[in-house]
Amino acid sequence: MGINRFQRRVPRLSKSRYTSFLTCPRLGYLRAYPASFGAFCAFDPARQALFDTGTRVGELARGYYPGGLLVEADHLHITEARHQTQEALTSEREVIYEAAIEHDGILVRVDILRRLDDGRFELTEVKSSTKIDPPRHIPDVGIQLHVLESAGLPVDRVRLMHINRDYVHPGGETYRPCDLFVSEDVTEAARTHVGTILPGALRDIAHWLRAGEPPDARVKNSCRECEYYEGYCRPRCPEFPVTELGRATQAIACLEAVGIADLRDLAPDTLEYARLTGIMCDSSLGPRVLRMIEAIRRGGLRVEPGLGETLNRLTFPVHFLDFESWNPALPVLPGTRPYEHVPFQWSDHRLAADMTVDHAGCLADEGPDPRFEVAATLARRFADQGSILAYHATFERDRLRDLACLVPALETPLLDIAGRLVDLESIITDHVYHPRFHGSFSLKSVLPALVPDCGYDGLAIREGSQAALAYEQLRELPPGPERDRLRADMIDYCTQDTWGMLAIYRVLRELA
Repeated sequence: MGINRFQRRVPRLSKSRYTSFLTCPRLGYLRAYPASFGAFCAFDPARQALFDTGTRVGELARGYYPGGLLVEADHLHITEARHQTQEALTSEREVIYEAAIEHDGILVRVDILRRLDDGRFELTEVKSSTKIDPPRHIPDVGIQLHVLESAGLPVDRVRLMHINRDYVHPGGETYRPCDLFVSEDVTEAARTHVGTILPGALRDIAHWLRAGEPPDARVKNSCRECEYYEGYCRPRCPEFPVTELGRATQAIACLEAVGIADLRDLAPDTLEYARLTGIMCDSSLGPRVLRMIEAIRRGGLRVEPGLGETLNRLTFPVHFLDFESWNPALPVLPGTRPYEHVPFQWSDHRLAADMTVDHAGCLADEGPDPRFEVAATLARRFADQGSILAYHATFERDRLRDLACLVPALETPLLDIAGRLVDLESIITDHVYHPRFHGSFSLKSVLPALVPDCGYDGLAIREGSQAALAYEQLRELPPGPERDRLRADMIDYCTQDTWGMLAIYRVLRELA
């Protein structure tokens, strides 16, 4: 799909569009023309929740410099926003929130603009992260610095304000901005960006924006998180792109250098295959990469001989455990920190030696802090022996250790559970590959490939991030049908995770 360059106006550049172009020129282009490409963008409630969190964090950060004037006109009323900003500047307001400054087709909204005693300004950008991420954050403040000074506003200091990772919430619904936030001076880095990277970037962006088609893009596994991946980029990729090899960057470079874009095109009797095999011999990823390539080339499942031995080390009863957790940027529970995981739900399918299965679970939603009920019910459920399989077990192990610290009376049983954990993901990664994994070993990729009739398509909740959002909603809902329905959806989702793990285990047993 293209755009007639003679029938549309080149869109205004914003700080978010600028950083999008730096991340991926195609992403910047698609976001710049929502009327033409919005249909390719998948709505993600978790992404919207992150946006809403950023808005809330920005509002709280204004308390760091209280008493400022808020430019209330939004992105749909830019002319009014610029007018309000100019009035505030003319009246010499000391602090302006959401100032709208435009120069040469670039509009920026400054989170906090503070006039200093000498008449120059301090620019502060607020982030909901707990640290500065230079590749993402410095261009953001760099474009703002460029626009402000080009528009005649001298800037003395550039600051990035982010959440304090050491903040411990005392409880309640209020936050002290001076405790919650950390403000760091990034003036030098911002000026370096303006002087080195920005001029060329703006020239490139201007060229791309005038083009009739989105720029080419090298689609990687990390692109799966992008809102345009499924709708726009994935259909334009080979069915099995070489980037499915993931972290095997040497292998990917080797194949791309000889023009191989689809792994099916790599024949075993070629020089390229021999060269790739040589590269992988010296890599810890070598066996996995060659297993992936063979599975794709042959169009079917590839299983390593050691799978049976690994499974035989498990002891009965074999449990299949999954946690769901909530990690708000702004902590809610007393004693918790920003982004600290709060487990609120678990599910366990238990397979006995006689192959009978039973299920238990807990959704702790009756009290203000779910962790105590989660800890107590886990200790009761796992008082037996046997291996406990979890998918990406590091997560469950960390949560169990957290709970053991929180509830000293249950430290021994909780740490016993942590010590019995076995990572099902690692078993699959080390022994099995199916072409339909498409380079991902996540449960959501592995389950439908190995057990086609055991997926998530019929569920209202299909991802862990959606479960966390559901729990946040559950805390606010009064008793009634809506709450009961949401609670049932959450239980169905977590139960499906552990049932799916059990189904995978049964398939692995057959394959071994």
